[in-house]
Amino acid sequence: MTRSPLPALSVPARRTMVTLAGILAGALALTCMPAAPAHADQVRRKRPATTGMTLTAAKTVTAGTDRAASLPAPAAWKAPAAARPVAGAASVAPAATMRRAGSLPVRIGTLAAAPAGLRARAGRTAAAASAPASVTVTSQAPATAGAPSWRVSLATASPGSVALSLDTAWLGTAASRARLVRLPACAATTPAKPACQTGTEVPIAAASRGQVTGVVPLTAGTTVMALTTGASGTGGDFAATSLGAASAWSAGGSSGDFTWSYPVRTVPAPAGMAPGVGLAYSAASVDGRTVATNNQASWAGQGWELSQGFIERRYTPCAEDMTGSNTSAKTGDLCWDTANATASFGTHSGELIRDGSSTRWRLRNDDGTRFELLTGAANGDDDGEYWKVTAPDGTRYLFGAGVAGSEKTATHSVWTVPVFGNQSGEPCHAASFAASACSQAWRWNLDQVIDAHGNAMAAFYATESNRYGQNLNTKSAAYIRGGYLTRLAYGYREGAATTSAPARVEFTTADRCLDGTACGSAPATANASHWPDVPVDQICTSTSSCPLLFAPTFFTTKRLARIASQMKTASGYTDVDVYTLTHSLPDPGDGTAPALWLARIDHSGAGGALPDGGTSFTGQALPNRVDGVEDTTGAVAAPFYTYRIVAVTEPGGGQTMVDYQTAQCTPASVASLKPESNTSRCFPTWWTPPGATTPVLTWFHRYPVARVAAHDTTDATTPDVETNYSYGAPGWRYDDSPLTAAKYRTWSQFAGYASVATITGKPGQADSLKSETVYYRGLNGDRAGPAGGTRSASVSSTWDGSDADVKHRVLWRV
Repeated sequence: MTRSPLPALSVPARRTMVTLAGILAGALALTCMPAAPAHADQVRRKRPATTGMTLTAAKTVTAGTDRAASLPAPAAWKAPAAARPVAGAASVAPAATMRRAGSLPVRIGTLAAAPAGLRARAGRTAAAASAPASVTVTSQAPATAGAPSWRVSLATASPGSVALSLDTAWLGTAASRARLVRLPACAATTPAKPACQTGTEVPIAAASRGQVTGVVPLTAGTTVMALTTGASGTGGDFAATSLGAASAWSAGGSSGDFTWSYPVRTVPAPAGMAPGVGLAYSAASVDGRTVATNNQASWAGQGWELSQGFIERRYTPCAEDMTGSNTSAKTGDLCWDTANATASFGTHSGELIRDGSSTRWRLRNDDGTRFELLTGAANGDDDGEYWKVTAPDGTRYLFGAGVAGSEKTATHSVWTVPVFGNQSGEPCHAASFAASACSQAWRWNLDQVIDAHGNAMAAFYATESNRYGQNLNTKSAAYIRGGYLTRLAYGYREGAATTSAPARVEFTTADRCLDGTACGSAPATANASHWPDVPVDQICTSTSSCPLLFAPTFFTTKRLARIASQMKTASGYTDVDVYTLTHSLPDPGDGTAPALWLARIDHSGAGGALPDGGTSFTGQALPNRVDGVEDTTGAVAAPFYTYRIVAVTEPGGGQTMVDYQTAQCTPASVASLKPESNTSRCFPTWWTPPGATTPVLTWFHRYPVARVAAHDTTDATTPDVETNYSYGAPGWRYDDSPLTAAKYRTWSQFAGYASVATITGKPGQADSLKSETVYYRGLNGDRAGPAGGTRSASVSSTWDGSDADVKHRVLWRV
């Protein structure tokens, strides 16, 4: 069902008229109109022009009617106070329970003291090896700059195996990405040498909050261990880009998604097109955040997006591409895999399929849009690759052209990373691995649009750079870790200068740190606790060496703070409409890092005229991961909670209250679930825990919207206008996307719910209206099981029997 935009009304009679109109429209849709989306899709109305209007004071909120205010207020996140490890030495005798080494934050025990799941990962039993009688622990204080690394030496007269537990609270929000690494002996004396920084990860488990435990084999003499951080952990993976596999999840009527759109009013163009700019929220995008995805919230906030579109290519970790490689070392670099691309571009989104060996590509679900991968642009890519996309209506879109307008202003639209051609026939391949790297685009952002009449628009970006230790830190390599949109220029003709465009939209950013002067000029080790959703430990600025940072990671330190639509005047560009975004960092309550939350949007005219009072968003934290047993070895990870919108308060007193269905899956229920036959509201994800060599399976929840109510806070006598939803069984398709490595593929692609029942009004009331829509979901022909095969699936109707579930469309609606 598609709901009318929720009005912020204070006049009951007008609210009644809108409600009746919505009911009438719904009745017509039941009989003579195509089935509308059944997800809860909300759109904030653009504020009408005020010319010629007599403005009156808005009604005030009636006491006791503000339901958002009655919801539990999220606590602001505060960095835990934790002392950094200090230098020192102490001896300890391992026992069946962990014993502390003097006053050091180090504990040691026999294998019996290690969690059973950890012993299983390490391939050892409690009696597999005896522990030495005594271990002397020497702690070296970690450096105050650069990637965190706490070295602990373990000296013993005889070999054996011990359980080693180290405190991690000093790592702050990076603790979920902790690594325990066995280093070469030279790390104790010459830790700056690259050869002394490369070690072997040891399987770890969180023994309790603030500690990690590993099983460590000791030799007679000294064993050097280090507690460091990596790109990934139990809360997500910064080595992945923001484009996750959930971007291919089914949307629209069968999704059960709660969406909200906040449009930005732009200055009309004198001729031709104007950009459609707006903030778009999706609760389902939050559901798609797992341990295997990059979970840093977008620059707009958790669940929100504001993007003009992009095309992305995925590369593979070199350590997972060793067959025929020109190196035997497993490095953290990226290597060429296959020619692949994925478009994220409104209705023209999805995996791109190459047309033979030509430069032409098409969407897997071809809609007639033509994609061409061309070369020769001055954009930072090694051979200037960029995309020309032609829509069926003749509109041309350029992704990564690099410059725009007759003045050739740089758009900074291509973001690159070093990529190795480690196998014969791949781009940049050379005899040696070190010589096989070149700068390749991982994302091409939209930077030009030209319609069939020659009207043009250009998009400009700012990039955020970083460095990492390429080829196991034999050199420091630069790359672009992210970026953001800075302005849109439009209303000019193709071939004209963008600097004379009659209208534009300007985007202003601010730091993701919200603690004022404590933020410093940039994120660094000393102020990392004030940048909780930024992986400060992954930042390197040295041009010579990036110790322990062996892989590129992708993140931003910025948030969207202001949007201004502007018009060209004699003196430059003047603001017409201004939108100010206020963010917060609510504590998820699970000990993990907070995510940037969009708390409020304020809209005003030029110079702050006619402020609208603001639209605010209230969230509730829900568990993404199925709590309890974490993976197939029995190891239990920390909880993973994320916020979703549960209330929207608009100017004038209108409120939208949102309820989600409760979590369906439990540790007991997922224990018997098979991914290939799963019909529950949870989905599986494979990932490789720190120190492990094989992937393990874990499960994540899916929360469809259950109820949406329009509420008037200015009049306690106005009844709520509510819509309730119920669902058939969800469908899950096999993930064969190039965004997912083969060893991590499973039945995790959401295909939608078999049916969606929508009740307008309260269930059981005589005047409520109910409709039900049944969907084709394309499950027929999907992979049948782990060994392959083809799945058979059908959809039944009440009048023409069953039909193969071959397409994604509506079957019937009543």
